[in-house]
Amino acid sequence: MLISPIHMFFEGPEKKVEISLVAKGQDLRSLPETYWAARVQEAGAHILSTLHNNALHSFLLSESSLFVFPRKVVMITCGRTDLAAAAETMLRDWADEVDFFIYERKNEHFPEYQPTSFLHDARRLARHVPASGWRFGAADSHRIQILSSQAPIVPDAKERTLEILMHGIHPDAAAVFGQQRITDGQRYAAFRGLLAEFEVDEHWFEPTGYSVNALQGDSYVTIHVTPEQVASYVSFETNLPFGHCPKKWVEKVQQIFEPQALDVMTFSPNALAGFALGEHHTVNWVEDILPCGFRVTFRHLEQIRTDPAVAFHLPLGT
Repeated sequence: MLISPIHMFFEGPEKKVEISLVAKGQDLRSLPETYWAARVQEAGAHILSTLHNNALHSFLLSESSLFVFPRKVVMITCGRTDLAAAAETMLRDWADEVDFFIYERKNEHFPEYQPTSFLHDARRLARHVPASGWRFGAADSHRIQILSSQAPIVPDAKERTLEILMHGIHPDAAAVFGQQRITDGQRYAAFRGLLAEFEVDEHWFEPTGYSVNALQGDSYVTIHVTPEQVASYVSFETNLPFGHCPKKWVEKVQQIFEPQALDVMTFSPNALAGFALGEHHTVNWVEDILPCGFRVTFRHLEQIRTDPAVAFHLPLGT
């Protein structure tokens, strides 16, 4: 049997869209689940399960997550999805109500197998709302590319997001979420501790992989684990308050997964304090204010090596 390289790995790095409506816009929670199922299907995924509370609705997807607030939607997809297709439909449907939107895309492990590129996505979406493109990080290394609406707004003082995007996780962490599912150790206990006060909706994929949405009032945490050795990756995202510095959350997550490298991305209405992170040193640090008003900080950190790593044997397929 011929094995294509595309079936030998799962692309963990995600695409994300956030669309916020004006204050007098419709309550997005009132839309039927069929509307969201159609948008998810447009992106090339499907809904696995749902978790709702009085503040927001969450959907765990076959490729990441969807969160619906009264005036805002956050949709994240991984794998070989076409999130821009779903974003286009939403921008058309809510054309007169959009306050701001942000589309972002992390650099992939294997971009040659993606159905689109960031530039292709950005051009499609900019036809619906005036927008400009930005790159946080190096062109030839870890980076996040962003398309931001141009109309200026004043972000709510409480509105902030933290993303922790990890590459090359520790083998023991991979074993927790891989085929072995070693869930009786301290590492898994620490992971569950992150979600101790949340309502949790989780899914263990076969043969390997894990996703969870967790809600607490109008706050969410979402974590997606791709433990395969060929391209192991974990994403953590939350809108929980983290004060003037996200270090506390970054340290907790980093200690569980012990990645070789990680990107820390924050969106906030004001400047945040810098931080150091133990054995990881900052390779790149970018800050700027998007046209829509959010201050974005991107840090790429890597483990400090004192001896050489062993080359990874890359399966070629046939």
